[in-house]
Amino acid sequence: MNTLTHSADACTTLMPICDGRLRFHSAFGGHSIAMIIEGSMGEARLYRDYQPVDEIDFRPGTWWGSESRVDQQGRSWSSSVGRLVCDDFGNLVEVPA
Repeated sequence: MNTLTHSADACTTLMPICDGRLRFHSAFGGHSIAMIIEGSMGEARLYRDYQPVDEIDFRPGTWWGSESRVDQQGRSWSSSVGRLVCDDFGNLVEVPA
């Protein structure tokens, strides 16, 4: 959802990061893949392990990352994303820890 509510009578709509450039590259010493989109309204960074560093932190198929956006009033918003997996339709969905 792209709407964050401040109070019962006011809400702020965060614009999609639609004018950005999408790139993929390896991250964390070549053990993970990074998907990064950067645009004028913010950026999103998602990571997924594809090679184990150690068995404790290895999470194949699980995505995590962060997002930052700017609303229409110029205020910055950010959030972290914990555990996401692909559903049957190819969408990333959050799963409980």
